[in-house]
Amino acid sequence: MISLSHISGLVLGSLLGFVMQRGRFCLAGGLRDFYLFRDSQMIIAILIVISIQSVGLFGLQS
Repeated sequence: MISLSHISGLVLGSLLGFVMQRGRFCLAGGLRDFYLFRDSQMIIAILIVISIQSVGLFGLQS
């Protein structure tokens, strides 16, 4: 049975995916830029996102 949490997760996930695609937020592109051009801006952004996600997940589990 499909619940409200499933539908809201699908909608929010799709919205976030769309925004990230339009904003060119890409892990492969960030690693490529760091390796080829020594541009660490995207790597730092990815590390910040992972850190925030980890803290949020820990907060939800406790």
